[in-house]
Amino acid sequence: MTLTSRERARLALSHQEGDRVPMFEISYWPETIERWEKEGLPKGADPLDYFGMDRVHFVYPDSTLRLPSELVEEGTQYRLERDSDGVLLRSIRGSYVPPSEVGWSIQTADDWRSLRQRMVATPDRFGRDTLAAARHASSQGQFVVLSPVEPAWYFIRTLGLETASVVMMQQPDFFDDVLEVMTQFNLDIIELAMQSKYPLDAVWYFSDLCYRNGMLFSPRLYRVHVLPRLRRICALCHELGLKVIYHCDGYVAELIPLLIEAGADCIQPLEARAGNDLRIYRQQYQHRIAFFGNISADVIAEGKFDTIEDEVQSKVSLAKEGGGYLYHIDHSVPPGVSFAAYSWLIECVKRYGTYA
Repeated sequence: MTLTSRERARLALSHQEGDRVPMFEISYWPETIERWEKEGLPKGADPLDYFGMDRVHFVYPDSTLRLPSELVEEGTQYRLERDSDGVLLRSIRGSYVPPSEVGWSIQTADDWRSLRQRMVATPDRFGRDTLAAARHASSQGQFVVLSPVEPAWYFIRTLGLETASVVMMQQPDFFDDVLEVMTQFNLDIIELAMQSKYPLDAVWYFSDLCYRNGMLFSPRLYRVHVLPRLRRICALCHELGLKVIYHCDGYVAELIPLLIEAGADCIQPLEARAGNDLRIYRQQYQHRIAFFGNISADVIAEGKFDTIEDEVQSKVSLAKEGGGYLYHIDHSVPPGVSFAAYSWLIECVKRYGTYA
């Protein structure tokens, strides 16, 4: 029996086996598609359709302070803009590389107190056509997720890492107030989405709280300030029948047990180059959390078919047993990955990820 993307993902996140492991990619670099069209991908083809991948539909509510955004400066190579959270962004024109954050409107507790009342979950936080689009996606069997801003990541992003790190240690009440306001916003926006009849399957947070050597701040601080609030969000999601997926780049070994304790259902994308190894994590945590990703883009970029097959076989065959695994390359698909190598990767995932 062939399942839909929604059915596969929901089974995997519930640690049950379907017809095969769910196969998602969130992002292909534009340069990757350009390369592939020269190497065999039909021009204009959607790689998700071409490779028979699963589809996820994101619903992004406006999770900002709703400050006026503005173009500050525009040159031949760079563009400087201030977004609706007051963060100053410097981007390279014509590049897929994410913009750099170079300025912040919130630097003190007084700055925050003057703005915090803006974070209210109202129906107009959702775009005019988002409900219709989500319902259409769900009717097509897509996995539909709500993706508001995660409170701890919001704190770091709106203050800047340097200021945020000092505030965490020296002004814990300031840290707690931002987290509490943003947690309540999340609880309210999730409930509002469900009351509005969005056909949601999960809440998917993007929160890069780790780098290649570990967490950006200590597990102790996370446990005291962040974990109790994430637990409240997870509890509401589970009460409403939603799973919680937590995206975090970097080395997540210290974060995983905290997520399990909070009640999160899944960790993604498990960057291999940062030292994450799905084989170790599965043996360590069994089915206490689902794993999503960890297929090394660096291994695929090398283009050696036997090495690619070993990467897939050794990880997918182990992690898929009993459900609880979803395929994803360990980040976005970069232009260093050839069309031939990626085609072989997908063939291997289908072979080793199929349930008998």
